[in-house]
Amino acid sequence: MNSLQFIVGTFILSTATIPAFGDDLCTDDSTIEQAIDGDIRHGRTVATDGSILVVGDYSADNYRGAMMIRQWSGGSWTEQQVVYGVDDYDEFGTSVAVANNIVLATASESVDGDVDIIELVDGAWTRTGSLVMPEGWQCAHYGLAMTATWAAVPLVNSDSGFAAVGMWRQSDGAWAIEQTIELGQQSSVDTDMHDDQMVIGWSGADDDTDDEGLVEVYEVDEFDTWNPIADFPGGEANGFSGQMVSIYDDRVAFASGGSYLTNGEWPAKIEVWDFTLVDGWVENWASVFGEFDQLNDLDLGDGVLAAAIWGIDGWSTVTVHPETGMELSFHDQGGEGYGPRYTVDVGVGMVLYDVTLDDESREVRWRPAHDCDQNGVSDACDNLLGSADLDVNGQLDRCECLGNINPHIDANVDVDDISAVLFHWGSETGHADCDGDGTCGVLDLLIILENWGECEE
Repeated sequence: MNSLQFIVGTFILSTATIPAFGDDLCTDDSTIEQAIDGDIRHGRTVATDGSILVVGDYSADNYRGAMMIRQWSGGSWTEQQVVYGVDDYDEFGTSVAVANNIVLATASESVDGDVDIIELVDGAWTRTGSLVMPEGWQCAHYGLAMTATWAAVPLVNSDSGFAAVGMWRQSDGAWAIEQTIELGQQSSVDTDMHDDQMVIGWSGADDDTDDEGLVEVYEVDEFDTWNPIADFPGGEANGFSGQMVSIYDDRVAFASGGSYLTNGEWPAKIEVWDFTLVDGWVENWASVFGEFDQLNDLDLGDGVLAAAIWGIDGWSTVTVHPETGMELSFHDQGGEGYGPRYTVDVGVGMVLYDVTLDDESREVRWRPAHDCDQNGVSDACDNLLGSADLDVNGQLDRCECLGNINPHIDANVDVDDISAVLFHWGSETGHADCDGDGTCGVLDLLIILENWGECEE
């Protein structure tokens, strides 16, 4: 029996799905509903720093663009505020980032092609200025990233089309460009930042072959200069490695291949690499998806990787725990065939993602980042329901060996487990609840019978 078997099926997100914010870990609040204002189709881009949520749509209001901002306060999200672009066709909010109570949003099709600065002023989110692009450069549509001090902005040269990344630094409320990292020929560029590290994905880098792709890791020194410390060449012609990148606590994730760019020539692949003092950068986890799968977004954070993937079975989101190799794939039924689709973002204890509904409207939803049994309740909250982790190893018993209710006694699914279900029959308890639906009953017995025998190591 596979110890990592899970009950996988269509999952409709309900109010049992919860974010994790300290003492509010088990608060009921699940769906960031669509806004009616301006016909905003939420979910084209999503960013959070845990306490602030930003959802953008470049197509809102005749492509003027808009974004919705909410704050986490007192155990719930505050009322949304919508901030619009300045002019029609500015495509404001194509890419957004948030840190330290500051929101940045691209307005790449505006006259100046700038990045707008949105700050909280007297209780209202207000446009207070912009990051002015260096002469001859405009901000690219996607790939914006920031920390409390720095902003990384992918740039496109107005004349040559060459790509670069501009590094802006904030000091005493003022932003100034400190460095321009020039890359080369025209190419899609993605960036991500965490603390003093940054990753740049340059999918069109060719080195010895066309569109091989390149991923570079940078670190800032005491002189506020960003220096490359590692690189991961794509290695495959037309593999487009680095089309999406993310970095978090000495861990890098990046994507390559996929039907969207390679027409099935190279399968979609995600790699995760960790930095260790002994061995340097080593591959932690990798997964190759179907030849015609399409990768739309990925993000690292809070110990997990989340990716939005389109395959022959429709749209889905995959969450991975690199330390354990545990991989969970879920479909959240929006409209028919419209599951998690364009974007994902990992916040504190939650994975945010978009769905399209039957009426073509859109909304952003979340589910717990750590939810090994996919029941819509975080593992930590499941454990609070009573003895869901009897061997006290930090992982729900039902995820280690499906059907083994008593791992502290033995590593078998046997008559003792049936007895436990019968003893707790009809009760709401984490113990003896094999499927994680909150109640002990006939479904739990069926799971025990299906997985009867010795648990795999």
